[in-house]
Amino acid sequence: MGGSSHSDAQAGASPGSPAAGANGRRSVEAQVPAGAARGDPVRRDGSVKTLFGIFAVKEHVTRANVVGLHLSVLFTITFLVFTSSMSAFILSDLIDKTDGLGDNAGSISFYDEIIGMLFVVVWGGLSGRVGRRIVYTIGFTIMGVAIVLYTVAKTAYPEYLLYRLLFAIGGAASSSMMTAVLSDYAPSHGSGKLTGTIGLCSGVGALVGEVALLPSIRVPHDPVFVLLPMPATLSARDASVSLAPGLRTTHYICGGLALVVAIGIWFLLRPSALARTRARQYFGEQNATSFYVSARGGLLEGGRNWRVGLSYAGGLVARGDSVVVSLFMPLWVNHWHITQGPN
Repeated sequence: MGGSSHSDAQAGASPGSPAAGANGRRSVEAQVPAGAARGDPVRRDGSVKTLFGIFAVKEHVTRANVVGLHLSVLFTITFLVFTSSMSAFILSDLIDKTDGLGDNAGSISFYDEIIGMLFVVVWGGLSGRVGRRIVYTIGFTIMGVAIVLYTVAKTAYPEYLLYRLLFAIGGAASSSMMTAVLSDYAPSHGSGKLTGTIGLCSGVGALVGEVALLPSIRVPHDPVFVLLPMPATLSARDASVSLAPGLRTTHYICGGLALVVAIGIWFLLRPSALARTRARQYFGEQNATSFYVSARGGLLEGGRNWRVGLSYAGGLVARGDSVVVSLFMPLWVNHWHITQGPN
């Protein structure tokens, strides 16, 4: 009898009563797999969403999104490495400033990094309000324009410096979106394959930037790590001893490629209908948060969460190492080119 009375009491609870609300929440939660609440790739029917038979992804991610993410990572690293590596050749062969070449290249790279660090915070906060795809597209567009503008610089300061700072702004947009989009697509568990292939694309992008777009210049006995002859070959076709003609053409090609990538990313990273619906619901529930508050929160999180702080420190060390390799190795190659001439 007591059990019957308890059941009747629950059944008789009004829809708006606390008891009915609690029962409703429990019934809804019971229908949703536990992983779905954490953003795991679990559909409502309990199945796991995989794309290309390999990648476990969140439910709203499409095949085009995954392809776009891999391409965007590859070309982001390509253009970053390309610009850093070509700096010495821009200064020596286009601007004809060989005196203090190392000092000028290092100083310009330093200012580039400072602007990049500042704008990573800016773009990261902005992407939370306007979307990753818009920021990614703007980043590639700015990089493409800046790469073409390098060829019209007549002086190291202020012209080339200003164009490098413009590139740094675009590079900050694209580089900050790499991890942001990956976190949007990858589930909290089972994301190893997706993360691994993204890392592979990052490495391939660095090779493309170094291998495919640097001048082919040989040192005694051994070549400098397979530097393919794009600027040198283009200059040779014009019967030019200087690398300047090939450098200009190479930058036109690379800048145009960046603009093509920007268009491709705009379409490939287009959110699915499910993602757009969830985004509208999310922003409809949020109070208007100022850009300053969101950016400040990201910075302070490094102090509150040791894992986030460790990732910041790791990024600092990794970036410093990549700058040293991509800037000063080409300077050494450039020095050989100046003293011995192209082979």
